[in-house]
Amino acid sequence: MLCCGQMYKILRTFRICNLSVLIMTAKEGLLKDLLEQIHQFEIRLNGLEHYAYDIAEQHKGSSFPEQEMLSIDLENRLIQLTHEMGSEIGFLKEDIATLSNFIAFRRKYSEFTDEELEELLDKTPSMELKKRLSVKCGGVESMLKRVEELTAEWNKTFA
Repeated sequence: MLCCGQMYKILRTFRICNLSVLIMTAKEGLLKDLLEQIHQFEIRLNGLEHYAYDIAEQHKGSSFPEQEMLSIDLENRLIQLTHEMGSEIGFLKEDIATLSNFIAFRRKYSEFTDEELEELLDKTPSMELKKRLSVKCGGVESMLKRVEELTAEWNKTFA
């Protein structure tokens, strides 16, 4: 299992996690609608995979020397178009959702630097960081509350 800091670094390079959580937490209605439409397209595209076998079967034969080889090539290309493209669409869809949620997270917690976030999410924060954040947040209590919110939201959205 990745620690929070490692996940933070991965997310900064646009990698993915649980799509259902990502779509549910997507803040913008337009993005949520787009991701849902892409998801439906992906399902329909993957559902066409069975045609690849039927179409290739119709083209099998021995009317000319290369017919069998060409029908196999046709089947492979149809599978690539349906299944493999559907999978790629799914990966990109998840990347988009993750990136959108990550941008929203960073916007909400923009007072923290990347290094501060990494230490807060991945490690036990140093006394030096706690002092710095106490000043930044206007006191120990508000700093603790803000860090607790940040950690809870991170775990809900990305863990």
